[in-house]
Amino acid sequence: MATLEQILQFRNLTGVIRAVKSGIPQIAPDDFMKPGRQFPGNRGEYFRITGTRQTARSVQYGSPAVRRDLRNVDNIPFTAFHTFESQQWPMALMIALTKMTSLDRDQKGQEQAEYQTAEFKRFFSNLRIATSLQALFQGKVYFDSTGNLAVVDNATAGGTTVNYNLPTNNVNFTASCSSTSVNWNNATATIMTDLLQIQTNSVKLTGYELTHCFYDDTVPGYIGNNTNAQQYLKLNPAMNQQYLTQNVIPDGFGGIKKWIPAGRAFFNDQNGTNQKLLTNNGVVFTPDPSPEWWEIFEGSYLVPNSVTPVIGGDSSIISANSTEVFGMFGYGVLALNPFMVEQFAGDTFFPAIKVPGCVYSFPVA
Repeated sequence: MATLEQILQFRNLTGVIRAVKSGIPQIAPDDFMKPGRQFPGNRGEYFRITGTRQTARSVQYGSPAVRRDLRNVDNIPFTAFHTFESQQWPMALMIALTKMTSLDRDQKGQEQAEYQTAEFKRFFSNLRIATSLQALFQGKVYFDSTGNLAVVDNATAGGTTVNYNLPTNNVNFTASCSSTSVNWNNATATIMTDLLQIQTNSVKLTGYELTHCFYDDTVPGYIGNNTNAQQYLKLNPAMNQQYLTQNVIPDGFGGIKKWIPAGRAFFNDQNGTNQKLLTNNGVVFTPDPSPEWWEIFEGSYLVPNSVTPVIGGDSSIISANSTEVFGMFGYGVLALNPFMVEQFAGDTFFPAIKVPGCVYSFPVA
């Protein structure tokens, strides 16, 4: 049986049945959501070096080496996203947790405590998923003045916008493909040529090959109605069959390794309204997930080791009764007036697009 500390710290939680399933869709491959490096506190940095496409110089055999300057290294500082919330367990739950009358009461109390804790943790998991997807899909993350995740810029109203500075051409359809490109909802659009051009531009700009495409629900219909794309599919029977039977863009289409339906990616805002994370008619191209260009950093927060922490004393007492936790954390403390548990939880993290030039995001219609 899990201890109270284990439950409060998000450990040993069992499954619970929900009338409405919690959580927002995590549609990205798992490697996109894998935690990366850790750093103390909420301020971190990473280093960016610009690669070279030049070649070494030819010299006479036996002659002195030609000296070359070191590459410039940019230091990119950032402030992590931080969230911290609490909830109180009511007296009824506290009574159910006791063993005053029977083990049955204790079992029901533990199940209720695990349920409340799992639901509480879900808020923080949702935030990490939503901000990571918003960063990838829009190149920006928006918060309103009260810290709620948003889908529009609230900076003029006291909100915060984190801008990953994707190059202008990377968020412009015609600039990414060709000035003569036609929107994909037009049957005469040269979709296959557009895909090749996007790939070529990425390799020229950053050296990264684009392998993943997140796409809106409308995009498969544009593919099916397009003369250029239909010819391609007819020459690839396995892809054509997958498209016809599943109404998804098959992996490998147009040289893109992985096509991911992303129209269902959303979060529920503070007013209870579902907010879509991908632009209508949008596509987002990225390389394989790698810490070279994409990483979810985790900062740290100090938490007590038990529900009855020792307060006061010298630094050795504080150190013995607390733990530095990286990323998501949870703990609880006992309050006496009235007697209850107040549960705290939070997260300190930052999804970083370290090479903005290798992400392409724009509507195709």
